[in-house]
Amino acid sequence: MEYIRCPRCKNDIPTTYIFCPFCGFDLRFIIREKLVTRLSLKDRIYRIYYLFRMPLKSMKHIASAPDFLGAVLASIIGAALLFIKSIAVYLGFIGSLSRESLIYLFLNALLLQFIMWFVFAMFFHIALSIVGGKGTFGDVVNVLGYSMIFVNIGHVFSLILMSVAPLTPDSPSLLPVYAYVPFIFISAILAGYGFSYTHLLKKSTAISTAIVVSIFFIVFLCVL
Repeated sequence: MEYIRCPRCKNDIPTTYIFCPFCGFDLRFIIREKLVTRLSLKDRIYRIYYLFRMPLKSMKHIASAPDFLGAVLASIIGAALLFIKSIAVYLGFIGSLSRESLIYLFLNALLLQFIMWFVFAMFFHIALSIVGGKGTFGDVVNVLGYSMIFVNIGHVFSLILMSVAPLTPDSPSLLPVYAYVPFIFISAILAGYGFSYTHLLKKSTAISTAIVVSIFFIVFLCVL
């Protein structure tokens, strides 16, 4: 069995404990840091892959050691898909694409993906604090970053729907926009499941909070 040393009472504690049995010190952050340092790039890619195969089991594993680099990788994938979608929208409205336009669309997609990630995380952090969650903003950012891989599927579906109902100045169909709604909810529910572990909440509380936040976030995006 593996042990860690409690920084408060200096006793050696099995890693199966999340609180020191001697002094009650919260050991979660030490255990997570130890686990995260062992993750390779391949491990992070597998984490994303298994989110599609075994979403709940994989999210529980991610929540036990939420890492930022894996979440960034998931967001970069989303930015790439959003970039492709932006090109399709631009061509539908303008009809031609210059090198400067490509650079602008790439930077815009990257910025939009990361802004959406961190704004969504801020909404979650506030809501989870209100319902008594004990985790950090970093936990929210990392877990949410992974779960938003399902929003990336929304990029794909939106792109497919654009071929059916293309966005043009004469007929600006909102069908490609509505394609995101179910995937935002899926992402939020999966994130809520992860937050139940990182924030020591009941699954029903964490998931219902996630659903409420996702509704507010969708309304927020519509207002923008």
